[in-house]
Amino acid sequence: MIAMIMTKILRRDIAKYNDEERDPDVDDSGWKQLYADVFRPPPNYQYLCVLVGTGVQLFILFFVVMIFAALGFLSPSNRGGFLTATLVMFIITSVFAGYYSSRFLRFFLSTNEIPSQEKLHREYHKLTYRTIFFFPVVAFFPLALVTLVGKHEGSSIAVPFGTIVSMFLLWIGVSTPLTFLGSYFGIKKMSFVVPCKPQEIPRDIFDQVWYLHPFFCVLVGGILPFGAVFVELFF
Repeated sequence: MIAMIMTKILRRDIAKYNDEERDPDVDDSGWKQLYADVFRPPPNYQYLCVLVGTGVQLFILFFVVMIFAALGFLSPSNRGGFLTATLVMFIITSVFAGYYSSRFLRFFLSTNEIPSQEKLHREYHKLTYRTIFFFPVVAFFPLALVTLVGKHEGSSIAVPFGTIVSMFLLWIGVSTPLTFLGSYFGIKKMSFVVPCKPQEIPRDIFDQVWYLHPFFCVLVGGILPFGAVFVELFF
């Protein structure tokens, strides 16, 4: 019921904002002041596209793995089989990372103007390579650190060298072509249709008070769940 009411209100407001005869001097309040800036491409839109594509890939990965685990095909007690299935699904779902990252790239490039084929081709290749390297490179450094420490301490958690080589070959030989395949089909799709067209001149954003700074918000937002987990584990 609440969702239906909110949808009706938003559709009415969007129709009012898209009215060409609307007085532009009317001063809205609250979040309505940003209606023409919501779909504006950010300065580093390529990295946002990479994060969206990688996020969709990880969401599909965990969803499929949890479904197989719930049906009994995978057992968390069998760590080797569970990790192998997760790695295989990560390789297969690379196609979704390429597809959705390129879809968002097409959307951002088509927000204010129709991009030329040369610009689209150049941006498409840059985005695809960033999508291929971003998450695997970020995940490799903790793995390398744990492996080095494990080798030094003689622990069994150290990943064998042959396993690392196999993962590298899977990434280069399977994940990379699938990412290119998904990017190819994603860039061929038409851009998303948004309800509000961004204005040419962005609205000025005033300086925020100190407690609304992103660093402070991230710090406070991380302390609360950490404190709850810490209390549950140690008391």
